[in-house]
Amino acid sequence: LRDCLKKEELQFTSVHIEAETRQAAVIISQNDKKVTSFLSENPTVTDKEIDEMKSRIEKMILNCEMVVISGSSPSPNSAELIPFTIKLANELDKISVCDYYGNNFDEVINSSPTIMHNNFNEVEESLNIKLQNEKQITDFLNTLYQKGIKRAFLTNDGNEFYAQNFDYRYKIFPPKINSIDSTGSGDAFVAAVIYAWRKGFVFEDSLKFATACGALNAESFEVCQVAIDDIISLKEKVKIEPIGKKMKIIDDSPHQE
Repeated sequence: LRDCLKKEELQFTSVHIEAETRQAAVIISQNDKKVTSFLSENPTVTDKEIDEMKSRIEKMILNCEMVVISGSSPSPNSAELIPFTIKLANELDKISVCDYYGNNFDEVINSSPTIMHNNFNEVEESLNIKLQNEKQITDFLNTLYQKGIKRAFLTNDGNEFYAQNFDYRYKIFPPKINSIDSTGSGDAFVAAVIYAWRKGFVFEDSLKFATACGALNAESFEVCQVAIDDIISLKEKVKIEPIGKKMKIIDDSPHQE
């Protein structure tokens, strides 16, 4: 991981833990176009190690514009790092992007990240709720808005999915693709959401851009290796349908004067 970060020329800091970090085996079958992953058990993280991570987060967050929280917690006690980071970002007026699930997901939602992404399964399993029809989905999105979450994305593999910008909701129809492996498509989607925010895209354009990026990722065994020209080409095939409350087309980009 360190080598990958250095190759990408990314600055990083890490906290050494006493337990062994988990190992993973990824088996790729070119003939069947299938990927199978095997993961060892999660490590144990001590309270001292968690406190050290909190200290580093407090220092790093001062110098950043956006805070991205992605994945799940390796151990129950380390789950507190997620709401801790979101609340700190809010206090310092930083944009927080949360792509997380786990047993404390309800606490994470109550912490009010600026932007949230999850797939249907993560939400259903973490909160023990059902998202089987449009009313259940829009009710959940409304709950997120009431909690102070400004933008929310609920993806559903390659199927139609839902998004919310403040209290305006949308149903999105991804383009048809030749899906090989969807591993990393959620990460690609979130990366595109962040890119679009930084570039000042209006919401619907950012939605098309992110949807195309996630779809293109699924066309390859490579993870998050998507060409921007391909995204720009495919995004025109993404269909968006407003749900409920209608809004005039305005420039809602994050960097408008």
